Amino acid sequence: MLEACKDTHILVAVLPLSILDIQGRVPRELFYFKDDQWHKSQAFAKEKGRAGWHLVRKDTVPNSTSKTWQEQQSLLGKDDETPTARVLIYTVIVTFLAIGVKLLTNIYARVSDLDSDGSRVIVGYFDAGGLGAIYGWDVGRFGDFGVASARKSD
Repeated sequence: MLEACKDTHILVAVLPLSILDIQGRVPRELFYFKDDQWHKSQAFAKEKGRAGWHLVRKDTVPNSTSKTWQEQQSLLGKDDETPTARVLIYTVIVTFLAIGVKLLTNIYARVSDLDSDGSRVIVGYFDAGGLGAIYGWDVGRFGDFGVASARKSD
């Protein structure tokens, strides 16, 4: 599987750290949301999760932009799932720190998390300003909103 996914995915050992934990351990410049942290009170940002290996797609699912959440979900293969914001943010930040490669530079990726208002969490546009995290509606069709994907873990 690793050989088949070597060009499209990255294997990362995700530690049980919340998004807030990650922010506290890396340079602030890596995050666009430095001061206006809408997510600070959100449950998804505090979730530590479990340690484990994740095979995460390096970019959004092909042809997943300009589609609703439901349409994007139909593009996932039977062995794929949409990761949490925690897993995707961890992957993007660790990849940059380990090998200097920025993922999701010109696109946002919808993830599986919802905020307390029921809006979808969206991560991406990792540029000189840092990695962004925003929220949006599942019914929106935006040209720069794709969907994140990871191989299902057993």
